[in-house]
Amino acid sequence: MRFTLSSAFIILLVALFLLKFSPLGTSDRSDKYAQDLFNRFLGDYIYPDTAQNQSLVLLLTDQSLAKYQQGRWPADYTFHGRVLNNLLKHQPRSVFIDFYWMNTSKPGADYLVRVLKRYKRSAVPVYVAVTSTADFRALWPELSDLVIPVSATIDLDASDFVARSYLPYDSARDLPTAAFKLAIDQGVQLSDLKTLPNMQIFWGTRPNAFNESWMESPSDTERSTSSVLTQGFSGLNQNLPYSSALFVRDLLNLVPSKKNSPLGDENQALMEARELIQGKTIFYGGSVSGVQDIVFTPLRDVLPGVFYHAMAFDNLTTWGQGYKADQPHARSWLPTIPLWLLDSVALLFVILPVCLYEFRGMGRPFVTRVDAKLALSPEQQQQFVARFARSAQIVARLSVMLCHLTLRTFCAALPIILLSSWILFCAWVGFDVFNLAAASWVGYAGVITLGFMLDKTKWLQSCTTLWLDTQPSTSQERPHEPKFEEPTPHVQFNREENN
Repeated sequence: MRFTLSSAFIILLVALFLLKFSPLGTSDRSDKYAQDLFNRFLGDYIYPDTAQNQSLVLLLTDQSLAKYQQGRWPADYTFHGRVLNNLLKHQPRSVFIDFYWMNTSKPGADYLVRVLKRYKRSAVPVYVAVTSTADFRALWPELSDLVIPVSATIDLDASDFVARSYLPYDSARDLPTAAFKLAIDQGVQLSDLKTLPNMQIFWGTRPNAFNESWMESPSDTERSTSSVLTQGFSGLNQNLPYSSALFVRDLLNLVPSKKNSPLGDENQALMEARELIQGKTIFYGGSVSGVQDIVFTPLRDVLPGVFYHAMAFDNLTTWGQGYKADQPHARSWLPTIPLWLLDSVALLFVILPVCLYEFRGMGRPFVTRVDAKLALSPEQQQQFVARFARSAQIVARLSVMLCHLTLRTFCAALPIILLSSWILFCAWVGFDVFNLAAASWVGYAGVITLGFMLDKTKWLQSCTTLWLDTQPSTSQERPHEPKFEEPTPHVQFNREENN
């Protein structure tokens, strides 16, 4: 038993080291890849679309710039004021502007200030992306009491540039991020943003009815499950975005979806716009050529950066404090547990049965005993077959062989089934109870592979034996085995006498 516990302890230390530090980077990459697969194939079942209609992305494109700005970028502030003024007519709940207003000449600033004052009178808060509060106040002193500065930093993964993580608080700029500030101001209960772990955005995969009504669906680019398993989850997709989207050109030039309405085309268009915008949080951003404000999502889609903030806000309005993160942050009735302790508990129940199976021989004789009990003697087989007609003898023999083979296969696979069930259970507890991103299950499976690899190379047995040899032993732990020596014969035969 001491040998088994020592082996389990060594595997646990090695596994925690690999999961925590990932010396070769393989653990981090496999976890992220598994997280993306989980998001892609289980998103319809895991992530609800209850908050999908609470936000709207207002997208500025090259067509709007060509029509209203003669293709110039950055657009003057008169144009932004016109967009915001038309937006206010439809009574949004709040507006986030994902543009950096850094033009020191400030063309059209007077009109923009007048529009923002209307927002303030209408009690519609406006949030603006800034690089720093001090620089923004110095450039725009007239907007100090009209807008709320927030950070619009995009936290891309340095290894593959995928937009998974979202900061609650941008410590470099000393500002709250846009999605978290919007969620708190709208009543989402969150603790101190400076202490919250980074969000791991769960990108929605359910269809958006509004986007499908006017966007062209590139369904031919959708990859099947079999192709992902055989070729890998790579490449680019062009799926319709999860968040509802409206182009600036359509806001400035309203067109009804139904012609010849009894209300008139203009009134019908205004009514449809009011139903689409009223009471929603608006994310005003751009998809402009030459401006590298794009994100690569875990679903392998390429989207404008404003969708990144909209999806993070959707996660917060859907899950609240229980958003998925890179560190455990349990519900209010559960204590906060460090990640290494959760991994230790989960791995211990994986490693210990494997060590018992390998070193104590608890699992290996099981299949042998099953074979012995299931094996039929020749007399029993003849009695079993004799019960059937002569024409059914072949079927009877095959039935005996198939039954024996099925039970033997099940008994041999039972440890793997139990270990896999435990890994899935731990992954579910981490995801649903401790709000961890669904990535750790690959690490647990990797530990099992590591254990079997160490067993095949006999490295673990050598290390454990060496460690035990350095420890003081007692008579109870290592009883001395009696030495059997060949007895010396008392009678010696003289070859000469025999002769």
